[in-house]
Amino acid sequence: MASTLREVTISINAYGKNAYDMLCKLTESMRLTVVWQRLRRLGMGYLKCSQIRSLPTTIAGGKEQRAQVDLTFSINPIVKSQLRRGDTVKFNLEKG
Repeated sequence: MASTLREVTISINAYGKNAYDMLCKLTESMRLTVVWQRLRRLGMGYLKCSQIRSLPTTIAGGKEQRAQVDLTFSINPIVKSQLRRGDTVKFNLEKG
């Protein structure tokens, strides 16, 4: 069995009324035990989030509320395969 630990960052964008508030609720929910437990079952962990960025944009003469946040997760993929037991190890040393 072999495993490596990796990180992935996902950018979440929200548009429209209460965009900033929606991302506030999302980032707060990431701290809940039930979320951590579900992520753990998937071989993932929640590490951190960036500050929520408010990005209002002018569209068709009006303003649309937009917000963005980055969530960082750890991923621990485990690869299972048959490995034969090694009873001895042979080293070759070369000068160079």
